Amino acid sequence: MSDANAIVAESALPVLGPDDEVTCPVDDLPFRPYYSDGVCPICGWKPDGYAVATPWTHRADWALVAFVALVVASVVMATVVIRLAT
Repeated sequence: MSDANAIVAESALPVLGPDDEVTCPVDDLPFRPYYSDGVCPICGWKPDGYAVATPWTHRADWALVAFVALVVASVVMATVVIRLAT
């Protein structure tokens, strides 16, 4: 199992990372559950007995990231305006 950077809740199940591939028994499609939210992209079949690691981009709170970026940009703009005004 790969991707040491992926965080998974405490689980006794083996973890499927970005390099792990499974084959759907319904449509015989090999796919990587890491990139398809843990299910087959065609039929929605989910491999039993495995936990799927989630990428950090799925775990991030993007509203908080956007808010911090907005605050930083506002502080930078205010600093530039104050410097130019004096």
